[in-house]
Amino acid sequence: MRSSQGIGVGGNVSNSTFIVGTPAAKLKEIVEAQGRQWRNLSESQRRELANLQRELGVSEGALRTFFAVLGEKGVAPEQLAQKLGEIAGRFKDLQAGLTQIPASAPDVAALRARAEAALDTGRWDEADRLLAQMQDFQRKYVAGALTDLSATAARRGDLAMTQLRFLEAAGHFSEAARFAPDTDGRIKQLRAEADALDRDGDEFGVNASLEAAIGRYQELARLNLRGRVPLDWAATQNNLGNALLRLGGRESGTARLEQAVAAYRAALEERTRERVPLEWAMTQNNLGNALQALGTRESGTARLEQAVAAFRAALEEWTRERVPLQWAMTQNNLGNALQELGTRESGTARLEQAV
Repeated sequence: MRSSQGIGVGGNVSNSTFIVGTPAAKLKEIVEAQGRQWRNLSESQRRELANLQRELGVSEGALRTFFAVLGEKGVAPEQLAQKLGEIAGRFKDLQAGLTQIPASAPDVAALRARAEAALDTGRWDEADRLLAQMQDFQRKYVAGALTDLSATAARRGDLAMTQLRFLEAAGHFSEAARFAPDTDGRIKQLRAEADALDRDGDEFGVNASLEAAIGRYQELARLNLRGRVPLDWAATQNNLGNALLRLGGRESGTARLEQAVAAYRAALEERTRERVPLEWAMTQNNLGNALQALGTRESGTARLEQAVAAFRAALEEWTRERVPLQWAMTQNNLGNALQELGTRESGTARLEQAV
């Protein structure tokens, strides 16, 4: 969650991610060079690109497209390594998923092969057009091809996610859910749609996308039968809370924030410390964020006290030895809550704790 205080909200990561160690300054130079079609690259930049190509295991065409996406979306320099790793991970998942689309007829098989080649060489718009042709063929000519159509729509969604086109991806996942062969398949695609809408609302500031994501998560909470898959239900409640917290942070009222608190507390009924300690800690941290947001808008200190308790609970499992970055984020969040409390009290004990 973007915030002047650097609050972090924990959700669910469903795709592979590569760790990119290239410094942000070098990545920024390459993004800028990509805008010039990589003309006049220095020798060190060429070496860096060759290293990245080997590290990520992709073709030069695909790597060029990765950087084109980063430039097109105006990714901030400090986020380039993270986003590049995310795009590379999604690309690998997409490649694997594309090979799994059933080739129910020769025409579909031929189109799939051409789409695979276009994807590998960085011609992603062409790959998407070929996937769209596959969908048209599956809709019109292939008997009983609803499962195939769902799989193809999902791959178009994966491709759009790889390009950081989250709203476009949500539309494809919605179609994949519509043609899914069973309830579990529908739930999977609805979850992907909700996550894409949430990303669009979070990263591009689109409130309408967050509202749509909230609606999808609420629908999923009803479909994820708690008695059958309690941890999936809890994960949906956690993600619902995240979307409500993001939207509530942009609104003047507190209704969304109250709903976020309720969603996180519901998640914790199944996401217990004994069952899944790290996920429990994640939701405790998220609950702390929501309580702190409420506390800053109220004159009393009860919510802030609850936020401090939630952050301290998270730190019991998100330890420095186990997950150092999450530990540091939660320490920062705890410090913010203690500082806010300290400004409302006459003594200095809270401020000392914040320090």
